[in-house]
Amino acid sequence: MTIQAHTSPLTSLAVTPDCRQIISGSWDNTLKVWNLNKTRKLHISTRHSNLVGAIAVTPDGKKVISSSGKPLLGSSDKTLKVWDIETGNKLFTLTGSNWYIKSVIVSPDCKWVISGLDQISINIWNLRTEKKHFTITGHTAKINTMTVTHDSKLLISGSNDKTIKVWNLETGSEVFTLKGHTDQVTLVTIAANNERLISASKDKTIKVWNLKTRALINTVTGHSEKVNSLALTSHDRLIVSGSNDKTIKIWDLETGTELYTLIGHTDSVQAVALTPNGKQVISSSIDNTLKVWNLKTGQEIFSITGNGNQVNTVTVTPDSKHLIYHISYDNSIQVLDLESQNVIASFTGESALTCCAVASDGMTIVAGEASGRVHFLRLETR
Repeated sequence: MTIQAHTSPLTSLAVTPDCRQIISGSWDNTLKVWNLNKTRKLHISTRHSNLVGAIAVTPDGKKVISSSGKPLLGSSDKTLKVWDIETGNKLFTLTGSNWYIKSVIVSPDCKWVISGLDQISINIWNLRTEKKHFTITGHTAKINTMTVTHDSKLLISGSNDKTIKVWNLETGSEVFTLKGHTDQVTLVTIAANNERLISASKDKTIKVWNLKTRALINTVTGHSEKVNSLALTSHDRLIVSGSNDKTIKIWDLETGTELYTLIGHTDSVQAVALTPNGKQVISSSIDNTLKVWNLKTGQEIFSITGNGNQVNTVTVTPDSKHLIYHISYDNSIQVLDLESQNVIASFTGESALTCCAVASDGMTIVAGEASGRVHFLRLETR
């Protein structure tokens, strides 16, 4: 199906956890909620005074949080608005930010709303009390990355000041600071057991920390340039990293040992991802290719070329059977069978497709188009 969603280009898309609704934000200053099953827009009263920038759905699927502002800047009015997804009514406005809001994350327990990327302070709102809880300060340079532990108790942030800070989300106090990187921290991520913190840096290293003892377990070295991306296998045993040095490396999480290097890209590796079954690594690069690798053997299985354009959004279906991707400035998305390596379906829009997502049913694909349309596609099995 295709839905004429907006009168201007889309800026953001989100899918509710139950896969029943799609939320779209646009340059036309509106935020719209769509019922995926009935293919109709729900009644909403949502209109910002400026374009809709960032949106986030709470993990319980009941609320959507939005910011508005100028392109690439997020919220110029320094507020976040919270809406009831079912009724479309604005519940309340979260105020108190001292800077534009570029991005927003919600803790897994739906209690905390957090913003702060590209700033030196972090703002925390309590979604239950509808009030700003506190502003966290402590970093001395721009914050590049943030994540929340799976139990929603701790917030971790990485900064250009070369430090990683761990904060108590209930009190706002700094629990401790991890020092060791010699250049800006680019990424932080948490292992599923909440015990390991993994960080990447422009200093070419990856560090593995024990969150309970605060000890540095390993410093993983081997990349010769900045580390851009990290991924963890579902069993938390392997780290996959991509770097400006054109390589992807596979590491043992416990020992920090480099197991092998995936070589084939001719320019910086910007993103790495793992299929849900943990068997394949997918990487995209500025060299305009997307590569699929066998995680066990380290061998390149096949490569997709963007014909002069970079391969953008890459999504794998939950069953690990299909890869959905699109190429910059291309009006189409492709569905590729990972086993046969054949494109089994494609869809072409009237203008460039800018983003796509796949629902947890593994069949529903949602694609956003620069024209403002949101397309709902169904992948039929053969």
